This record gives sequence, C-alpha cells and structure tokens, in this order.
Amino acid sequence: QLCGVPRRGRQAAVRVPGYLPRSLRPETPLRNNSLFLDTWLGGRQRFTDNTRNMGKYKYCMVMENVVGHVGYVTEKLLYGFMSGCLPIYTGSKTIHNIFNPKSFIYYDPGNPDAALDLIRRMEANDTLYNEYNTAPIFVDAQRSLNKYFSICDGIGDGSLKR
Repeated sequence: QLCGVPRRGRQAAVRVPGYLPRSLRPETPLRNNSLFLDTWLGGRQRFTDNTRNMGKYKYCMVMENVVGHVGYVTEKLLYGFMSGCLPIYTGSKTIHNIFNPKSFIYYDPGNPDAALDLIRRMEANDTLYNEYNTAPIFVDAQRSLNKYFSICDGIGDGSLKR
C-alpha cells in the first residue's frame, strides 16, 4: 500500500505493507511515477539513480535487506540523506549509534505506530519536518567516521583499513 501527500512540488510516498491506517491512505491511487515504481521496479541501478528518484519526494522508505540483525547497516540510509528527502529507515537499531535519530524516521515493523504518528505530526507541522530534515546526520561525526567508515586513509583515521 502507498500513501501520497503532494508537497512543495514533491510527492510524499511511503510503502508500508499491511500497516497503513485508513486515515493515511490516499483517496486516489498514486501516479505511475511514484517512489515505489521509481525505486522498487527500477532494479539494481547506479546509486545516482536512487538518489535522483528519491529526491522527487518529501519522504523515502529505505529498508535493509535484513531487519533486526544487530550491526547490519548498509548504504541505504545514505541514499536518502544524499537525495534531500527525509528517510524512513527500517533495519538494525545499531543505526542510532551511527546516525542522529533526529535526522531520519525509524520504522519498526513490530511497532509501526511510532513512525506513523511522527509522520502525521510532521505533515501537520512544517517546523518539525524541517528540524529533522536539516539536523546533522551523525551522532558524533568524527567518531562515526572513524568507527564505521574509515576503510581507507582518506576517510576518518583509516582504522578499518588496518
């Protein structure tokens, strides 16, 4: 199921299978160029295609291939940040150790109401949306770079390279 809310020239699209309350369902179906079709049906394309497609929307759903596995974090949340939309992330809670929890929406399939309530509040309050969408993405940028991204000398302290 999809939820769409036109805003500032972007289509807000959220794909939440089986968990979308009637109050968030659109009265009319989304156009064929929704985020779901752009990204889901696009297959494995270059990451620039993902960020360009996500950039058309206010929100983007970014889901890890494995949910609930401690420490399993891939590039998907970064695609959302790079695109300029506000990511709705489903995956490992380890993400909160790396990225600022106030820079994205964490969607827990076991407790969908928390994320859906936050999205509802953001739709009613542009200030809240802008606070999340402009917040620094890292909890502690230097620590996160060193601990999670330093695969070469040019990134952080290069400690993961060793």
